[in-house]
Amino acid sequence: MGLYLNILALVLAVLLGTYVIVFGFLKKINEWCYVSSLGEKKHSLPPGDMGWPIIGNMWSFLKVFRSNDPDTFIYNKVKRYGRTGMYKTYLFGSPSIIVSILETCRKVLADDEQFGLGYPLSTKQLTGKKSFHSIPNSEHKRLRRLTTAPINGHEALSMYIGYIEEIVVNSLDEWSSMKEPIELLNELRQFTFKVITHIFLGFTAESVMGSVEKRYADLNYGMKSAAVNIPGFAFYKALKNHQPRAGSFLPFGAGSRICPGADLAKLEISIFLHYFLLNYELEQIKPGGPIVYLPLPRPVDNCLAKVMKIE
Repeated sequence: MGLYLNILALVLAVLLGTYVIVFGFLKKINEWCYVSSLGEKKHSLPPGDMGWPIIGNMWSFLKVFRSNDPDTFIYNKVKRYGRTGMYKTYLFGSPSIIVSILETCRKVLADDEQFGLGYPLSTKQLTGKKSFHSIPNSEHKRLRRLTTAPINGHEALSMYIGYIEEIVVNSLDEWSSMKEPIELLNELRQFTFKVITHIFLGFTAESVMGSVEKRYADLNYGMKSAAVNIPGFAFYKALKNHQPRAGSFLPFGAGSRICPGADLAKLEISIFLHYFLLNYELEQIKPGGPIVYLPLPRPVDNCLAKVMKIE
């Protein structure tokens, strides 16, 4: 029995040692393949590692982003390489640099001369070659001036305050009258979509709006997924529905490509919070429930809750 345990321990030790050696060797080879081609420029790269061949660091990335603490991905790099604010890695099929300092993020987003666009393939295919995601900077600036005029600035936005207030009041009254809990996240999406379609398309018919919203939701989810055109994948569904025509927080980005609807979104949020906080209470069905972080952070139950009017 003792001999058997000794042999088993030896085998396990050999397997573990082999795994460590192979793992380290493959990572070194992968690093060399990408970094050596840069020549002298490789010395200016930030710290980090390129992970495994082909998959890079995607395994560790997905692992932490499917947990309840996605910030661990950056924390691990800070712990290992120091608080440099920039780390080289390999994600989503490409060598990448992760930037985690606000000032550097602003610089990258605002510097159109040194940094080019890098939208995912799925986004480019679904939005088309003439969309804001794909056109060159000169054309983008021209179209941006045309599209942002109706939704930017105090004078332009003041035209929509009354309409937004009406939607907010009616929506909150409707939610508070429901006996069953509502998925607050979905209801808030519908609320913002009503405002956007009214401003840009000029209609408010519920039947038409519902159809447009559903197609937009499929398109939006497909833009953030892998470009796999096979039934069952989000990109396939979005492509099928898409018929081409014959501070420390940067939710809207920065630079020349900042979200054109940033001011409108802030106005909607302000009006909604004003009426909600003064007149209503929210009771979550599962407070502190699980959250998924890919492709965007959201509660698993879409914030199932009851909205109650304060008497």
